[in-house]
Amino acid sequence: MALKVRDSPVSRSAVCGHPPLKVVYRLRHPWRDGTTEVVFDPLDFIAHLAALIPPPRTNLVRYHGVFAPAARLRSKIVGPQNQILASSMGHKAPGVKKRPVRRNLLWAELMS
Repeated sequence: MALKVRDSPVSRSAVCGHPPLKVVYRLRHPWRDGTTEVVFDPLDFIAHLAALIPPPRTNLVRYHGVFAPAARLRSKIVGPQNQILASSMGHKAPGVKKRPVRRNLLWAELMS
């Protein structure tokens, strides 16, 4: 079985075919029980590789605790970003140009 995936999470030197129709994955470091290789059926090996692929259209970082989107204390930690966006979307006089809404905070604002 040949892996033709560029920058794959599995090293090509760690995977080899083993007769009859088995895939042998050599571990970088031995497990506590001394296991240095794991033998898979080809379909099981592909299933384990597919489990490493993140679901489509989802963030790879999931926040929890006070950084979660619905946390009660989030506004005290994150800051007044929602207040800035709400005030910038208010109605202005027709002759006054609206400043573009800045979606990201500057690095200096994040550090303060």
